[in-house]
Amino acid sequence: MSDEHDHSGCPSFPAWARDGVLLQPDLLAAMLDLLPLQSDGLKRVCKAWRACLLELDKRIGLRPAGLAQSKICKYVLCASMPDASMLLVRDARGVFSFLDGTLNRVATFELDTDRYPAFQYGFALSYDRVALVDYIGTKLVAFAHSGAPLQESIRCRDDYVAHLWYPTLSACGQLFCIAAGHDHLPPGDYVYVFDASSLEFKRRFSHPSLGDVRGLAAHGEELYVSDCTDNVIKVLDFEGNVLRSGRSATPWRPGWLLVHHDRIYAIEAEFGPDCEDNADMPEEYGRRVWVLSTACEVLQVYVLEVQGGFIRNFAVVSDRLVLFMNTGERHALRGV
Repeated sequence: MSDEHDHSGCPSFPAWARDGVLLQPDLLAAMLDLLPLQSDGLKRVCKAWRACLLELDKRIGLRPAGLAQSKICKYVLCASMPDASMLLVRDARGVFSFLDGTLNRVATFELDTDRYPAFQYGFALSYDRVALVDYIGTKLVAFAHSGAPLQESIRCRDDYVAHLWYPTLSACGQLFCIAAGHDHLPPGDYVYVFDASSLEFKRRFSHPSLGDVRGLAAHGEELYVSDCTDNVIKVLDFEGNVLRSGRSATPWRPGWLLVHHDRIYAIEAEFGPDCEDNADMPEEYGRRVWVLSTACEVLQVYVLEVQGGFIRNFAVVSDRLVLFMNTGERHALRGV
């Protein structure tokens, strides 16, 4: 099947066996159920087989993973490690917790509430630090995984910015945030760029079509933006040029989003019950997950079968997409 093997005894499959049998759609579900990725048997087979199964799992699409929850807790913000091995969540009391792949708490820390009373605007997680937008939304603060403070950014060299939102880290050492509330610049949202280590403000850019952004994610050398002005997901380069965009035939307002491997995952933006857009939205609004290719083609719309509530945030951990509800429930999906 491949020249790369974990064990010398792993056989090499001919192309007809791989393409005509292992990739046959009607065999996928049965094969994956018999060989869960966590099993010891699967860990012993070649890397190519495991990579093949991961790809097949994605082709089937999102579906319940059956991951039991040990405790109901209202996590309002979350982010995953770059390798998706662990989650960092913040609950309604402001306590930060690291969760492993089974969503068990492995470590916690709290911040000085007198100095940092709340963090409502999101955070980004790297292997050695947590970068957060402070409670008034005008600067960034970095902490070690223990909660010890590392750096604080200057006020962006821009006293007119009202809020920073949705911090996201790129692999090239840059940290991006959406900035809104400028009185001295043309209308619309702007992307502010910081050095990921020093939190030094570097530059800003925008695009005439960018506005009412509800989600931001960096992947490779591209930025993925949920734009509720046009209800589309836009892909930008690091200079602010729109490379491509994707919209859905079904009414939606894209919110928080993430990019994992070669898939875009997006949940729907929250809006008040009196919003005029409510009339066009289906009953299941807020309980849907959109799956798109990085070319912005809609591949799947997964509807969470629960009564009431909405998906507040989500993240990937250990090949599972974990959904955190405003009710405190959490649900895990496989197929990412």
